[in-house]
Amino acid sequence: MKIAANKAHTIKPYWDVEEDADEMQPSLKPYTMDEINAMIDQAEREMAAGLGQDSEDMFRELEEEFAREDMEYQMAEAV
Repeated sequence: MKIAANKAHTIKPYWDVEEDADEMQPSLKPYTMDEINAMIDQAEREMAAGLGQDSEDMFRELEEEFAREDMEYQMAEAV
């Protein structure tokens, strides 16, 4: 979107702003089945090598973090 130097800037209607935003987005292409399968195979190799984290561990860590934040909030409220 270019604005001429000698013209007053006007507010664009919503649909024009949306079109400008669409034009600025990089073009995306869907993954092929070969690419998806390669990503899955890589993730499985990483998990087998102990490099990954399963969902149970991730959710346990999240619960611990939420409990810690809740405790900090309660302590701040008590002061």
